[in-house]
Amino acid sequence: MVYVSRKIVYPVFILFFTIIFFSIIFLVSFNQVLSVDDASIEIVGDKIILKSNISNISNHLVRDSKMLIQMDEIQSIVKIKDLSPGEKFEVISELPFVETLKYEVFVSSPFSKSIKLFFEIDETTVRPVKAQVQLASNMIIGKKYDVVVSLCNVSNNDLFEVIWLENTVGKYFDESFFQRSVPLKINECKNLYSTLTPITPGEVQMDFILRVGSLEQKYSHKIIIEAI
Repeated sequence: MVYVSRKIVYPVFILFFTIIFFSIIFLVSFNQVLSVDDASIEIVGDKIILKSNISNISNHLVRDSKMLIQMDEIQSIVKIKDLSPGEKFEVISELPFVETLKYEVFVSSPFSKSIKLFFEIDETTVRPVKAQVQLASNMIIGKKYDVVVSLCNVSNNDLFEVIWLENTVGKYFDESFFQRSVPLKINECKNLYSTLTPITPGEVQMDFILRVGSLEQKYSHKIIIEAI
């Protein structure tokens, strides 16, 4: 029987354990079993669509993979089906509009290096026109108030029809609201003029809709109407 000192066994054991531990860390951190191809975020009508192809580039079945999309404070998860070696999975996912227009995408699977993608949408793509409304917040019944709407084309294209619509719930003003449309060339600004004459007291919210093709922006303005 051969006796081995603890002074020898413990260091050997610790060294062996350390090698195994760091080997696992290395495999998890640097081994990649999935690839992401043709990833893009596109504007389709009035929706933001994420598209990508996920492929299994390993020689074994990959299970429990997922795609995490981080959008400001919002998260969305897309589950990826189990993929055999060489198999592909197409992702088509509708995303919400977020204020920053920034989207981070993480594709991960167990014991594999995750894939990170970053997308930032050009603001002029989804908001090709900037609108400013000059409108009083406090009004008196019977008095006429001017409303000035400034529309500016901040996109890289001429816009042949920019639609502007005002509306309120209830009959608070003497005027009737109707849809107006104007063309805007690149970098061009135009003003739309109208008036409001309050006829009913109360607190009213005026809603505005700006539409360019299938893209739509909404604004609102609160008005307090007082009797004389």
